[in-house]
Amino acid sequence: MENATLLTAHLQKPFTVLPTNYASYVEDLVEQRTKKMAATIRALERSKATLSAALEKEKDLGVLKNQFLAMASHELRTPLSTAYLSASLIEAYAAPVQNSPIGKHAGKIINAVSNLTAVLNNFLYVERLEEGKIKANSVSFDLVQLSQEICEELQLLAKANQQIHYHHYGEEKLVVLDVNLIKNCIINLLTNALKYSGESSTITFITEIKNGLCTISVKDEGIGITEEEQQHLFEPFFRARNAANVAGTGLGLHIVSRYLTLMKGSIICKSTLNEGTVFTLNILL
Repeated sequence: MENATLLTAHLQKPFTVLPTNYASYVEDLVEQRTKKMAATIRALERSKATLSAALEKEKDLGVLKNQFLAMASHELRTPLSTAYLSASLIEAYAAPVQNSPIGKHAGKIINAVSNLTAVLNNFLYVERLEEGKIKANSVSFDLVQLSQEICEELQLLAKANQQIHYHHYGEEKLVVLDVNLIKNCIINLLTNALKYSGESSTITFITEIKNGLCTISVKDEGIGITEEEQQHLFEPFFRARNAANVAGTGLGLHIVSRYLTLMKGSIICKSTLNEGTVFTLNILL
């Protein structure tokens, strides 16, 4: 009885009727599939050619961009230096006669020229980094002495009642690193801290040498950065939304991160909106 039921169920299953000339049918099917595959391959080859052309064009545009930035930086440096020197002389000539309006406007020119020079320098640094022209050249130097000198220079740029407080922890003061790269990193972080903090604020600058690790941190009481935007801080040309009204190119932190990569270091950002930001650099010695 069971075998009869299974046979009945089997007979009731649908079945496929094969073409009379099955071999011809298979050949046609293979030919159709082959044509489709060939068409797909041709489409992929066209896409590859288009993508290669686009990449080559982008590469050429990148080269032109870097060449333009380098040319612009070099060509503008001379007139900017002339403007800076002339404004400095005007400021000096105005001092003995106590002509404060002249001195005030000369100071504005000097600040504007200094800011534009810094922008050009950032473009030039990025161009040199992209071309691999900047290398880390380690030498032995006194980190504390360098930090104190930077603080003295930047305190002159501070807003009313802004103060930079510097502390060093550890008995060791000498490090073997690229002094120019370290100096540029510190200046960038301190300049940002001053720029994004209000008057009467305190910038805390700390260095520490311990167990073969050099740690540098800069803490401000500024506008802060949202957690979402912190993920993009080190991308070139990135500007936080709340920094739109503050002059800047969005290249400074990108350059700092690239410099740290050259020195096999790292940078960490911790920030709270409207409370302040802390940047910490860690570099193995």
